[in-house]
Amino acid sequence: MLNWLYFLESNKEYHKLLTFIDNEEDISGKSYLLFHGSVKCIDGRVFQSDNNLLISVNFFTHSLDVREKIVEHELNPTSLIDLYKIECKDCDPLTRGIDITSKATRIIWESELVKYLADRQFHFKDGSILTFPDSDFYRLLEQERQHSLK
Repeated sequence: MLNWLYFLESNKEYHKLLTFIDNEEDISGKSYLLFHGSVKCIDGRVFQSDNNLLISVNFFTHSLDVREKIVEHELNPTSLIDLYKIECKDCDPLTRGIDITSKATRIIWESELVKYLADRQFHFKDGSILTFPDSDFYRLLEQERQHSLK
């Protein structure tokens, strides 16, 4: 199983990524990791934050060809990285992922992500703000979440 991060650059890209994730049987465990500052990768890439916040979608897959599938869905393959390819002082493979994710805020529900970003008046470099997808699937998820809070 591979642990992926996809770093978002716009609201349009977010909606494309959700469509990809929701329609791909091989993907599970979607959550959001919000880093406060830039993220460096061992291959030299640096993901820059917008307004001191870098939003990534974290998900798991058994597929090794996820980059090809990302391209098929008109997403940027350079925004995708294996979680374990992020620079980290911890070299132990058993604890490396924990060290990386502990440096971020983890959010599970899309509605909580939208609220978190709205409270901080976050916008992407292109000026767009992250919006909750307008689909029956996400409305049902939010209804279930609200019901579970009661």
